[in-house]
Amino acid sequence: MFAYRRRTEDATLADDGTCLLQWDPPSAPPRRLRFEPDSTGETWTRREWEWTGAEWRTCGSDRLDNVAIRAPAAARYPEPVDPTPIETMLEWTRDSWARPDPPALVFAKTATTEQGVVVSVDGDLRYRERDSPQWYPATTDEFYHHLRTHGQPTLLPLSETALTRHDFTPSPLSQ
Repeated sequence: MFAYRRRTEDATLADDGTCLLQWDPPSAPPRRLRFEPDSTGETWTRREWEWTGAEWRTCGSDRLDNVAIRAPAAARYPEPVDPTPIETMLEWTRDSWARPDPPALVFAKTATTEQGVVVSVDGDLRYRERDSPQWYPATTDEFYHHLRTHGQPTLLPLSETALTRHDFTPSPLSQ
């Protein structure tokens, strides 16, 4: 009876009864959790995914009994959207250094690190944290690893970060 009633009266769940949650935990990659009922509605499968920076990776799944789901009357975000792939975000920064306010890929600060900022200077990716004495050349692969400890980056104008153009270019005195 519960399974039938849930499927006919509950507008908060998808037609097949699944419930999908997506969130961005601090200092970690975005995650998804999906609860899928079997045909009777008595047993459910819980599936968890983690964003790799390019796609969703399965973290685990298990069977559940006696699941109760309570959701708001209207879903606030009815269709979860995939985060923008890191490769796409980096592409948006390429060849942009000549702009008045170039875009920067920004990783949030953590308990042990400052905000990390990535810019593209003359086609080269450069990474620097606010408290770092210098910038470092970086590769796309390094940012996939960085995502695991700093979470999904955002794209901001460089002026909205803690760093400036000067922080990513060599000083004339050092040449």
